[in-house]
Amino acid sequence: MNVSSATSGASGVFEVYKCISLIMISQEEKDTILNSYKWIKVPKFVDNDTLSWEDRYKKLDEHHIWETSFLIEKVRELTLLL
Repeated sequence: MNVSSATSGASGVFEVYKCISLIMISQEEKDTILNSYKWIKVPKFVDNDTLSWEDRYKKLDEHHIWETSFLIEKVRELTLLL
């Protein structure tokens, strides 16, 4: 999923947050995260050089909001599996 194209303004962030709730962590992934030094994998931000710096900053900010929501949701899923 291209995170930067999935978010557009406040309503876009809400739509992405709804999609995050559909992403469920598997028992195998939970065991890997909890029993090793591996981290939760988060999709990286894809910069678009054709946009103005204001639009690029806005997209980066939206990605950070999405990333934070994604990580919170993953941690919640992990706690349910403990």
